[in-house]
Amino acid sequence: VVEIMGGVLGRTVASDHNFFEVGGESLQGALVVTRLRQRLGVKVTLGDLFEHPTVGQLVSFLISAPKTAPVSGGRPTENLKLSVMQENRFLRVTRGLRQGRPPFQVLVPFGIEVVGQTDDEDIAAAVRTVIAGHDALRTGFRIEAGTDTVTPFVVPAADVELSVPVVAVPGLDDAARVRYAERQLASMAALPMAFDSPPLMRASIHRFAPDHAVLLV
Repeated sequence: VVEIMGGVLGRTVASDHNFFEVGGESLQGALVVTRLRQRLGVKVTLGDLFEHPTVGQLVSFLISAPKTAPVSGGRPTENLKLSVMQENRFLRVTRGLRQGRPPFQVLVPFGIEVVGQTDDEDIAAAVRTVIAGHDALRTGFRIEAGTDTVTPFVVPAADVELSVPVVAVPGLDDAARVRYAERQLASMAALPMAFDSPPLMRASIHRFAPDHAVLLV
């Protein structure tokens, strides 16, 4: 556990260190959970890490944790309804479509810097773990042609696919890396999104060096 936490954080971790107080964030936590599952073959979730954030607490929990089981895929998805904010947003979408305009959409691009020796597939697996654990990230919207009718639906975790390409970008200094990431995020946000094909997100890993990458979402 010390090795996995320290490897994700890129620093030495002691048994009494709180993962989230020594620099850990949710995505890094998902990466820890993924590696624990792979290495130890136990069932552990990001919520478990939040409840047992120190190495000692987590070890005590893992000793009695059951063997790894697949993610269930969330709650029942029948009779889902749009929120008032979603209804107002989709009115602009549906009316624009009837008038021949491109779909109105609001995308929120962001980047997460990953420092330390990390495996790109582990980073991608962490993203997929977060998606699998949240129904909202697996929600899509069916728009009935020619109407304002929009029906939300949730795709089971086992049926979700997300490609996370890796782009090698060597030879940039720190300032150039920031500018590069900003340009990539702007390009990602400009691309249209298919509302009926969740997850409604894109992700890519841009590798600057063996110990430095940025995950763009």
